[in-house]
Amino acid sequence: MNTLRSKESDAKKLYKNVAMDSQLADLLAAPDVFTTAAMMQMGQMFFGNGDFKKAVVLLGESAQKVSDLGRKLVLLKTGYFFCKELFNIDEPMNETQLRGEGLGAAQALKLFKDAGRNLRSIDHQINQKLVFKLWANHVYGGAGSMTQQQIVNIFPEFAHKLELYHQCCDKTGKIVKNQDFYQQYKVKPHFHSRRGGL
Repeated sequence: MNTLRSKESDAKKLYKNVAMDSQLADLLAAPDVFTTAAMMQMGQMFFGNGDFKKAVVLLGESAQKVSDLGRKLVLLKTGYFFCKELFNIDEPMNETQLRGEGLGAAQALKLFKDAGRNLRSIDHQINQKLVFKLWANHVYGGAGSMTQQQIVNIFPEFAHKLELYHQCCDKTGKIVKNQDFYQQYKVKPHFHSRRGGL
């Protein structure tokens, strides 16, 4: 009987994970950020379930071009749909936007279902390897779904790493150019940083 319950529990978890991956794939395939926001509002998406990280993992697995990717990532990272004035991904995002703190209903619409979300940096981190894969598949070479400046604006916590990738790396992460920049980068204190949060 315990074996049956264990198998049933495993099957439910697998179904839930497959369903969530499918939902995230649909969100990313939506034609624009407005459709994505509406789908997030209707869906059961939570920061606590790691939905943002799952989306970044999914994006790192495919180089297929994604329309309006930068603004979709902002939705998934912050959990908010911002008013036009706060939604320019070509400009650096500030802490208020990234944390969704101090914004009224006219400035930001909450999309995730987490009750009373108030994130601290430690609560919402992803690894640099995931950001690298995102950069390699969707920025590298200049013909991707985002520009270099946009990914830096969305992930300011990885600005130094992203600049290193842009200046020195190929799509595999190998240092192939600009050795002087790389040597200067290595002696800076952020060289060993592996994780970033809000």
